[in-house]
Amino acid sequence: MRIMLGEKIKELRKRDGRTQDDIATALGITNQAVSRWEANKAYPDMEMIPAIANYFHVSIDELFGYSNDREVFFIISTGLCKILLTYRKLHLDI
Repeated sequence: MRIMLGEKIKELRKRDGRTQDDIATALGITNQAVSRWEANKAYPDMEMIPAIANYFHVSIDELFGYSNDREVFFIISTGLCKILLTYRKLHLDI
């Protein structure tokens, strides 16, 4: 899986109606740095990742483009197990 952190930052920035300069000012960096991130020519320093996620009000997982697929799968799996157990119980009682 290719990490497209810059594209995600750009997506979040546009979602919030902010400029590269807004982000740069809030994080204490240059707007050129933000521009390089969004162009996928550079990555933010790892120590800045929590601040960037906080700025956009997202989790670090969301910032990196990860979703709750595992959690959804668990919920679906759990639900299917309950259905199967209920089905078996009904058939055993008959």
